[in-house]
Amino acid sequence: MSNQSGKKEEDPEEETTTTNTETPEAHTDSFTAKIDGASYTATIIQATVIGGKLQMTGSKGTSEGITITIASDADAGSYTSSMADYSASYAISSGGTGTNYIAESGSPITITSHDKTNKIVKGTFSFIGKDFQSTASVNITDGEFAVQY
Repeated sequence: MSNQSGKKEEDPEEETTTTNTETPEAHTDSFTAKIDGASYTATIIQATVIGGKLQMTGSKGTSEGITITIASDADAGSYTSSMADYSASYAISSGGTGTNYIAESGSPITITSHDKTNKIVKGTFSFIGKDFQSTASVNITDGEFAVQY
């Protein structure tokens, strides 16, 4: 629109406003590994903070599960199962009996990211789990988790 002097007048109705309508990416929990070379994908994923420790369990029903425990305030970085507040285990039960395989000392647990505001932790793990009641062991490799607690 022009006025008598030939200058364009601003039309208040032409004002534009930009609003950021992006929403944070939705998070989906995941917990996978290989157990003695066989693929393992948890169907139930639980995470609980107890006494300053974040315990994450990826299980298949009530018969099988992997548990990773880290310090609840852990930053991204590399840790081992021999450090305070860090552990890993694999439990399996069949026919009313169960076996719990505890990670050997020094097994790696890596926190790749820890969003403490949105309570989402992601990481990797691997370990050889030993049954201390026998000589049995399991090899857990390629473990990955992404868990909201």
